[in-house]
Amino acid sequence: MLTRYLKGLSCLVLAALIFTGQASALPLGEREAQHFAREAEKIFREIIFSEVEQTGSDYRIDLTGKTIRKTPVQSGSVTFKGFSEAQFSVMRGGAVDTARLLEGDGVEVEATIAADAIKDVIEREIARVSKENRIFDQLALNFQNGQVKVTGQIDFRKIPGNVLSFLSAGPTPFSAVIKPEQNGSHIDLKVIDAKINDQSMADDSLQQILAWLNPVWDFSILPFRASLESYSISPAGVTFSGTIYDN
Repeated sequence: MLTRYLKGLSCLVLAALIFTGQASALPLGEREAQHFAREAEKIFREIIFSEVEQTGSDYRIDLTGKTIRKTPVQSGSVTFKGFSEAQFSVMRGGAVDTARLLEGDGVEVEATIAADAIKDVIEREIARVSKENRIFDQLALNFQNGQVKVTGQIDFRKIPGNVLSFLSAGPTPFSAVIKPEQNGSHIDLKVIDAKINDQSMADDSLQQILAWLNPVWDFSILPFRASLESYSISPAGVTFSGTIYDN
């Protein structure tokens, strides 16, 4: 999420990924936890050789203007807190894995990603999914204050076990205003408004879709603690902060 991890900490992108995923809801379990950890390792390996500002046992890397996993970061930083010089030197030598990332007091991430950059991420994710497996296609995102309007096409036939498959014989135009919300360890998707073929979706149909989508993510599945501490959505993009640390 930058696939799982950076998207994971960006609540919005986690929500948006649901519209670009495989033809099933995410079964949040060991496989997804391992994927999250692998993506975290890849990101940290990519940035670990950058210039570092040391303050005591904290090591801060400025992300402003950097491109990470093909995604430009408008501003941000990663701070490795409570690491000894020996521990950090080992990682700077290229030995970056989840176990070493958890040796200190925590790794704090904060970043602002522009709306256009997030749209590019979504387009790349869509392109990775074969046409015949896409539930959602031709997506357009309009970032608003605190929420996002998504338009495109939905194919109900490709949602496994979906009782709403009778609603269309193929891709159908839809629009939705979505707002990600954090509920404990869960990140859920709240749909403020949804329309199919310019007609408001019936509440029972919408509830079935939400039951398939949510939770979008669950931090409790991870073998270590991770938290999304703040996020904001605006027409300019997304700003977020989060931390990973040992249990």
